[in-house]
Amino acid sequence: MTIVCFTKISKAIIPFFCISIFLLFISNSSDAVENPYKNHYPFETAIIHYKVTGYENGKETLYVNSDYQALYINTQYSYLGKMKPKNVLILTTPEYIYNIDLLNKSGTKQRNLKNELIKEFDRLSEKEKNIVKKNVKELGVAVIGNIHGKRAPLHKKIIGINCDLIEIFEVRALIWPGVNIPLKRTRKSKYDDKSVVTAVKIDKNVPVSSDKFDLPEGVQISFDKYENEKLQNIFMTQFHSMRVSNAVKIAREDIARTVLMKKMGMMDVEATIPEEEDDSIFADQHVLKSSYEFFLIQNDDELQENGGGYEFD
Repeated sequence: MTIVCFTKISKAIIPFFCISIFLLFISNSSDAVENPYKNHYPFETAIIHYKVTGYENGKETLYVNSDYQALYINTQYSYLGKMKPKNVLILTTPEYIYNIDLLNKSGTKQRNLKNELIKEFDRLSEKEKNIVKKNVKELGVAVIGNIHGKRAPLHKKIIGINCDLIEIFEVRALIWPGVNIPLKRTRKSKYDDKSVVTAVKIDKNVPVSSDKFDLPEGVQISFDKYENEKLQNIFMTQFHSMRVSNAVKIAREDIARTVLMKKMGMMDVEATIPEEEDDSIFADQHVLKSSYEFFLIQNDDELQENGGGYEFD
């Protein structure tokens, strides 16, 4: 599966791409560093069944093998007093991620940037590989395409699986750790109506017909080169930020400062931010509770005018 967007394209795929991008691989060399951008599944095949409730009602079915993912969305929603069907395929291949409207026989494709990340990781020194692997593990795949990685480990159980809470492009999901497939997520319409997609059953090591991963015949596919280049730049920027040994500390401290600024905007540092908007769970708790950090943010303009700070006894 994959997850959500800052552009039309990424909205369609990020819950599924970003999640097939929280990938892991075991090298043939026993002393080599594992590449954290390749798939690591505890099964050969899987079928994951989801229930969809909210502004959309129906089901989603995700088919997975070692190289492909195919998410079939079959739901309906109310429009002008009538129920309209939605039939979509999100197909992830080693080269591309497709978002296809099976009713209109049209869709888009985007390069699967996982391969670029795999290659970039393989070019690193052993020391850098260990740093990147550690940072990706701690920040989660949410860091992919998201400069501030947001991950809260073992946040909640879904069908008996302890899931990490991650946030990508302001959309949260409960992710199956290591497998990096979302088991619960919220999807928004263009009018901000919400539907909740929740896994209800997982079938492992069952036969999955190869035609589940075929592109439907007669579908017109468009490709936006400019949007793909923008997304690639974001992914590569994030990748290289993972080469810094203190990337986790920097990300969590920045999140804490952002939370404090939001509370200041509410005119009350003790104010409660709505749960879906509150990043406190992802933040550095020391910075979040620091009166000195609050003072620095509150007096930022004055501090800059006076050359960078005050002296304290």
